[in-house]
Amino acid sequence: MGEVRRRANIVVTDGTGAGKSTLPNVLAAAIPAPEWAITVEDAAELRLPGEHVVRLEARPANADGLGAVTVRSAVRNTLRMRPDRATATIASRMAYTMPRWCRSSRMVA
Repeated sequence: MGEVRRRANIVVTDGTGAGKSTLPNVLAAAIPAPEWAITVEDAAELRLPGEHVVRLEARPANADGLGAVTVRSAVRNTLRMRPDRATATIASRMAYTMPRWCRSSRMVA
């Protein structure tokens, strides 16, 4: 929990069913109440505690081919929002975006 309080960047990686979503949920409990956080996910799995949490989720296009939201575009928008904390679950194809995000925001996981 000390790493969260110090605003350290934490990256969690592992295989399916290993607790990659559970760990950020537990770590998020150490985020002070006035700070706000953003989560970015393909499928909503994170349930960060607190009132000041914004959840962004990828979605496919509708029947007309409109309205798609990619994880990459959500991460880009998160950079513009300048949250106190940010966390994301990403696929390997997004790994190149992570170093930039870690430098620009305060990741929880």
